[in-house]
Amino acid sequence: MLNATPEGHAKILATFGTAGTPLCHSGVAKLPEQLLVGGTDKHITKFYCHAFLAENFEHVFARIHAEGLWPKLVTFDGCFNNRPQKGGTKLSTHAWGISVDLNAATNALGTSGDMDARVVEIFKEEGFVWGGEFGRPDPMHFQYARKY
Repeated sequence: MLNATPEGHAKILATFGTAGTPLCHSGVAKLPEQLLVGGTDKHITKFYCHAFLAENFEHVFARIHAEGLWPKLVTFDGCFNNRPQKGGTKLSTHAWGISVDLNAATNALGTSGDMDARVVEIFKEEGFVWGGEFGRPDPMHFQYARKY
């Protein structure tokens, strides 16, 4: 399990390597309970992420579940996606498989959303950065990288 959240592009590269490579989507993070995939009628019990971060993701979701907050997670809306940030050319942290989007329907980019405060706190305690605190809020988004 990684214990230090990388800060800035150079540290992301040093920690996770080149975006979009097989390492970025070869990790398998198992969920403690199924989650609905946003915009579908399908459920997942695992998802693909960066190989070095699977254990971190499992740990944060296990804590959310153990604290009785699982019902606050309505949908899983993605992890690995080799693409630029929305509306930009800079790579998204999704291209490394180091971020997840949750409850997208009620936490749209540019809004304050309705993400549960305790869920946010657990992610932050585990080293993740919450997109709801970005200059342009993205409350569905949690990433394992700072100042990027």
